[in-house]
Amino acid sequence: MPRATTGFEKITADVAVTPTCDDAGMVRSVRALREKLGELVAEFDPRLVDARTARDLVEEFGAIERMAAAARTLAAGRVATTRVWADEGDRSAAHWLARTTGTTVGDAVATLETARHLDGFEATEAAFRAGDLSLAQAGAITKAAAADPHAEGDLLAVATT
Repeated sequence: MPRATTGFEKITADVAVTPTCDDAGMVRSVRALREKLGELVAEFDPRLVDARTARDLVEEFGAIERMAAAARTLAAGRVATTRVWADEGDRSAAHWLARTTGTTVGDAVATLETARHLDGFEATEAAFRAGDLSLAQAGAITKAAAADPHAEGDLLAVATT
């Protein structure tokens, strides 16, 4: 009986096959989410909410921001592994990311380093994706864990408490 495949099997020593997501659907979903968030933010008047609601909104928007940073970091890491960033004439993936996101090249370099270091640190990546870590925290953990992989758990525990 043929063995079921997962899509992650190696075809050759050089080529890994991974399942693709619905690229256009993913972009449409994220764009719709951005548009809805834009509507909410445009209508938001902080003078009309009580302090506890404002506090709750800060927490919710913080979680959204951290999740978005995780997705942006992972997507930017993928772009950096290709030359697609050069399509618009940028000198490097970091220059492309800085221009695209309105940040500094130094911050873009740090983001791309975090994306690269996430590979192999599944617990950190999961916490980052869940919105439990900021980009700065994920970067610090992956940088330290790259030097001492056994430290990842302790670093995560400190960062998420």
